[in-house]
Amino acid sequence: MRHSCHHGWTCEQHPDQPWAHDDCSGSGAPCPYPGCSFVTDGQPRIPPQFLPLARVVRANEKTIKTALWAIVSIVWTTAIVGAVVLWRSL
Repeated sequence: MRHSCHHGWTCEQHPDQPWAHDDCSGSGAPCPYPGCSFVTDGQPRIPPQFLPLARVVRANEKTIKTALWAIVSIVWTTAIVGAVVLWRSL
């Protein structure tokens, strides 16, 4: 078996290629090579250039809350302006 991984990850669709090769959209899979120095207890280490998942999730939650707040503000403002216009037309 050819050992060609990227920090313990290979391409799921092309196991003989490192993960994220040639713009392939295949998922990453743990390196199956028994002597891989990046794999300990069957799990590859997280490459240092990746952000921890929790940090990404927190950033996404903040973005979603900000977007929802903007939508609520727009709807609320539209309702108030509509009520004022309706009241003045009576």
